[in-house]
Amino acid sequence: MNSDDLAPLDEFPLHATVYRLVRSNIESGRLPPGTPLTEYGLAQELSLSRVPVGRALQRLAEEGLLVRD
Repeated sequence: MNSDDLAPLDEFPLHATVYRLVRSNIESGRLPPGTPLTEYGLAQELSLSRVPVGRALQRLAEEGLLVRD
């Protein structure tokens, strides 16, 4: 994941920052269709708890940008 173009964490709630990071990676093609993305794995990669990651992934799923099992 590349977070260079995102605002600092203190400007947004954590789940919103995760949402923007993942959405940016989806839209840029860094996360191509079919890439497995788990709440647990992403939380570990970003050194976060699963709660903000789960909220971000849920929002992305609601927008049709990913499918959750």
